[in-house]
Amino acid sequence: MSVFTILNCGTNFDRSKRGELVADFGVMLNGVEYRDFLITDGVGSKGTTANPMPGTFDPFTKDKSAKGQSPSWSNTPMQTLSNVSTGQGTFSPTGHGVLRGLTSSTGKTNAAITGHGWDDNIRHAIAVLGDVFPGLQGTINMIGWSRGAVTCLRMANWIKEFLGPGFDINIFAVDPVAGLDAGARLQDTYFVPDNVKNYIGILALDDMRGDFKPQDLSRLVIQNSMITNLAMLPFPGVHNTPVLLKSSRLPEVTRVVRHLAYRFLTVCGSQFKIHEPILSQIDCCRNYAAMMLKRSEYAKLGKGFKNSLMGGLMDRTAKTNVQGYVAADAKFFVNEHHRECFQMAYPEIYNYFFTNTVPNPLGKATTSFLATDRWAQKLQQLYQTDPDSFELLSAVYTVERKGGMGSPAVWTVCAPGVGAMTVPTPPNVTAAVRMLC
Repeated sequence: MSVFTILNCGTNFDRSKRGELVADFGVMLNGVEYRDFLITDGVGSKGTTANPMPGTFDPFTKDKSAKGQSPSWSNTPMQTLSNVSTGQGTFSPTGHGVLRGLTSSTGKTNAAITGHGWDDNIRHAIAVLGDVFPGLQGTINMIGWSRGAVTCLRMANWIKEFLGPGFDINIFAVDPVAGLDAGARLQDTYFVPDNVKNYIGILALDDMRGDFKPQDLSRLVIQNSMITNLAMLPFPGVHNTPVLLKSSRLPEVTRVVRHLAYRFLTVCGSQFKIHEPILSQIDCCRNYAAMMLKRSEYAKLGKGFKNSLMGGLMDRTAKTNVQGYVAADAKFFVNEHHRECFQMAYPEIYNYFFTNTVPNPLGKATTSFLATDRWAQKLQQLYQTDPDSFELLSAVYTVERKGGMGSPAVWTVCAPGVGAMTVPTPPNVTAAVRMLC
């Protein structure tokens, strides 16, 4: 056994919720659970006889027997520990005190609000890893959504604490949300230890719920950026947009994130018996461009009275600072993966618009090209190959074609370098993103 995969479901979700990314991958992975992979069901999930709600079963048993049937030493607390290093004290997030007071501290609703039960998911994983890797060395790939994504990072911290430094861990975290203020107060929700070698974070820009603040660049603390390749990739949409296809009109985010998750896990060594469709760089560019062209439709998903009851409505930090996540114009590029794909698929167009390598000796704001000119031909090729990317380029910058059909066509194009940024991409971000290209 060299690679073991852990899949952590989100709050109220479990392995049975087909159509959701993490549950689907649990079915698609090759091998046998507990030997090749492990699925942890989300806190607050309904639970079954075979897979009870986290926090209600003995985490050190494979058959998940009830805690009342286990010896006292394995009767672990359901409530979250405040410090895994010392094991002292319990943690309770701030918020929704009235509702929590009206519900059982070991019940489904309370667990969904507080996250209690996720410590037992981590204990269960550590017990399994100790059995699978008796030498305490190997590679662990993880994928999770929501609290399940934060559980991946918490697991990495606990693994280093209790099993030692012998594991290389790779994490694909889809909109990592700890819930309420846990993501700011619990260190293991935001500290990236040096046993994490690659970390991809997906951020849903349009979720406005105050209780759903993600673990983004404003929160994450990387122990050693020379060891950990880390990239945060913003996407349009709300918390569940990356993992669930909710609208046939807006399939692009779900499609691309599934592709990225599959690509990341397979590059890191996980094996699938059922395979995801592979998107080329041009396919990715088309989907990203469609996201930007439908940007206002995605943004509407985050509004509504019901959402306002969950901590109020406010823009996420990543949305107000989205340019800090992309090394070229964020009016055109969704994220760094989009930028890399576009640069690889259309290198000359990329150089013209998004670098300062193309000269503009006269300093003109626009330039005209005949249809026979090199740049006009490249733009025509983009129009024919990737109409969505061409439409987006034309919407953001000056790109106009006049004439043709019997008269010479003339292109009017903005000055080169109009979308260039002067801040280079950090090497650990580039390394993480290029795993996905």
